[in-house]
Amino acid sequence: IATYTDKDGNFALKGIPASTLYASGKIQGTVNPSDIQVLASVTVDGGEISADTDDNGVFVLNGVPAGTYTVVLTPDSNSDYIETIVENVVVVNGVITDIGIIDLEPKIGSITGTITNVGVVVTASVMVGGDTVSVNIDENRVFLLENIPIGIYTVTLTPADGSGLAVKEESDVEVTQDTVTDLGEITLE
Repeated sequence: IATYTDKDGNFALKGIPASTLYASGKIQGTVNPSDIQVLASVTVDGGEISADTDDNGVFVLNGVPAGTYTVVLTPDSNSDYIETIVENVVVVNGVITDIGIIDLEPKIGSITGTITNVGVVVTASVMVGGDTVSVNIDENRVFLLENIPIGIYTVTLTPADGSGLAVKEESDVEVTQDTVTDLGEITLE
């Protein structure tokens, strides 16, 4: 179901007559992941044309006049994803413009900490999905794992071979949106 609301919040259409397609166009696309509710919208003459995604993540914006638009994809606020923008979408009257599959960007944060052991190279790592994200400590013995999707992680601290120190794990580390989770000073034994 598509809606149009003018800049004053008046007037809503439920469904667009078939003849409208020839006086305007459509924008369609698919959002990944498809299992969250997303509102797709474009601004037209101070108003907004919008539509929710269906169960397959597909949206169709009907009745969009010819022109170039920015499509805004707004995930449910309780999801783990941020608003995504698709710019320079060209609409031609009588044509369906398919912008393809759009991967939503996750809400992210960072994890930091300071290794107290001097003279030891240490690698900090976390598993994100099936991938390992890792970084070595810097000259100040600090590590910073960036762009980590929000969630709960185990940070693994691995000293260089031959250091005589054991691998240490920091469990239940929570990453929240746009924040740096600081584990403080950590001593390897």
